[in-house]
Amino acid sequence: MSTYLGSGYVVLLAPPAEAALLIPAAARELAKNLVAQADEAEASQKTPGSAVRLQHP
Repeated sequence: MSTYLGSGYVVLLAPPAEAALLIPAAARELAKNLVAQADEAEASQKTPGSAVRLQHP
């Protein structure tokens, strides 16, 4: 499983039909990475003097 930024979205990539069983530390690491990438995605969508642009998949 991996996460990355793609055109203002946070992408969570997992193999088809796969499930993840995470220990608490791994779940916290995933959450930390998702929050950091969400912050980066939001920051990249903002321009000075404009409203936040909302995108829908």
